[in-house]
Amino acid sequence: MRSNPFSLNRYTLFCELLLIGIFLVSCSQNVPGQDLADKAQGEVESGNLDQAIQDYSQAISQSPENAAFYQGRGFAYLSQNQLGSALDDFNRALALDPNYAMAYNNRGYVYKLQNELEKALADYNKAIELEPKKADIYSNRGSIYLLQNDLEKALADFNMAIDLDPKFVKAYNNRAYTYMLQNDFEKALADFSTAIELDPKDIIAYNNRAYAYLLQNDLVKALPDYSKVIELDPKNAAAYKSRGDIYQSQDDLLNALADYNKAIELDPKMAKAYNNRGNLYKHQNNLVSALADYNKALELDSTDAYFYFNRGLLYQLQNNPEKAVADFQKVLQIGEDAELLKNAQTKLKELGVK
Repeated sequence: MRSNPFSLNRYTLFCELLLIGIFLVSCSQNVPGQDLADKAQGEVESGNLDQAIQDYSQAISQSPENAAFYQGRGFAYLSQNQLGSALDDFNRALALDPNYAMAYNNRGYVYKLQNELEKALADYNKAIELEPKKADIYSNRGSIYLLQNDLEKALADFNMAIDLDPKFVKAYNNRAYTYMLQNDFEKALADFSTAIELDPKDIIAYNNRAYAYLLQNDLVKALPDYSKVIELDPKNAAAYKSRGDIYQSQDDLLNALADYNKAIELDPKMAKAYNNRGNLYKHQNNLVSALADYNKALELDSTDAYFYFNRGLLYQLQNNPEKAVADFQKVLQIGEDAELLKNAQTKLKELGVK
């Protein structure tokens, strides 16, 4: 019996749930350090963050009470994932200007990254109170509601973001993801398609629309979307793996193998790619290669019950009942999926284990 890669693998949904929404502002002219701050903003936009931090720091030394300079440097720190330094700067900006909506927005993002969701929510609420027409902030707050599983409030915020900015691509992506969680795939697909119409190079929208098609078992439509992701991002290992899964389900084993190989080349630690390539090798009766891949998958992730189940099936084919039993029993110990547990119990009964 051949294993279906979709039933034995869980997909990662790449969705930009939170929009950074960083706003760099032009400060009033004739302020000491303004020329350095302007230069720093240009460095941020070009990705030269170390230099931007240096320039902002010099600007701050000339105008230590300028909230906007702290806000700008905080963004540069945030872009480097220096969350502590970013938080310090946003706090300083807000101490100098308690009505600085952008600093609340950006501090909210830091809190989100630190999993301080209530603090993030409070900051976004304050930012919206101060700037009720900023679509970015509504989308950011919606992402917090989404993480809190408050789908109705999340949807309301994404709706407001789109009302304020009908061309806000990321808000369509976020709303579509919310619809997916509500099992409203028709609306989700419509929003992903709108995002793609607005930005034909939006990798996230193609990837997520492909995933929505997969959940509806529409492999024919999912396939070109994953191909588009790969066209736009040739180093996207997850997209190669997902496209390989589709090819395998369509019995296109040559293309499936090529995609799994590429996924593993790009990401040698992608356990699911080894597992699914192992399924392919087993289907080809290449049991030695299949076992090597299952072993590698488990070496990389020993917590996935599906990997043990697949290796157990292989051991059963190799007439190695002791190892098969051990793997199926491991599935019962760590597995959570009811169907998988039932299948493992069935296999154990076949092997004479009650």
